[in-house]
Amino acid sequence: MAYKLLAVDLDGTLLNDKEKISAGNLAAVREAHRKGVKIVVSTGRSYTTAEEYIRTLDVGHLSVTYNGALIRNGTGVMRRVSMADGMAAQILRLLVSLGHCPIVYASDENKYYEKVDRYSEAFISYVGGAEMKMHKIDGLLERPWKDVLRLTVVTGTEHVERLHKEMVPRYASRIRTIGTYFPGFDFWTYEFLDIGCSKSKGLEYICSRFGIGRGEVIAVGDNDNDVDMIEWAGLGAAMINGLPAAREAADYVTERTNNEDGVAEVIERFVLS
Repeated sequence: MAYKLLAVDLDGTLLNDKEKISAGNLAAVREAHRKGVKIVVSTGRSYTTAEEYIRTLDVGHLSVTYNGALIRNGTGVMRRVSMADGMAAQILRLLVSLGHCPIVYASDENKYYEKVDRYSEAFISYVGGAEMKMHKIDGLLERPWKDVLRLTVVTGTEHVERLHKEMVPRYASRIRTIGTYFPGFDFWTYEFLDIGCSKSKGLEYICSRFGIGRGEVIAVGDNDNDVDMIEWAGLGAAMINGLPAAREAADYVTERTNNEDGVAEVIERFVLS
């Protein structure tokens, strides 16, 4: 199979545990691009926290961010999927009533929160160097939220199951929920997006624009939010350091971790060989 598109996740996949792109991974990605393979950074991060890595790769600047809510080709927006009007406010009220401290991601790349707990405080500290538009405000529930790309709750493992049980029965037909675990910090981000958002749907849209078939796609990831794109792609690859769900969904599991150029391993085996 001659693969035409490589979609690669950032955290735990392309990035090592120091949040850097290694020289080996960088060289392999650039060589794949030189051979005509389109490269897509596909991440749950906001565009502002992913932009540094997209620019470092310098291989066409295609990206799927916010787990599929925002697709860019360089500085141009190809597709933006916001939550339905009124839905964000409704979910925010329920989350606050359950004792959570949600963060609102608006379509203009601004992010808003009112209160923090130990989990959200750790998360805001973690993204603080890259999230230049994170604002603490009063009256989060009183604002008439429109054009919201995502709502996020940062919480511990002990709260994820309850969140899932509370939210899925209420909103499964209208909202997509995605949990992502950050092992280095021992917290989860539990996200709410429009039902039309996922990494796989983002890749499907890009492929339709460039005339690329699903079978011509390699997707590489490590976390629960990567499972749908790993399953969707012609070749789904998971990092050996990934969560069980990602590894179980994959056609191929790397022998090398994200600290050992695991993405380069996939490229060398399936693109450059």
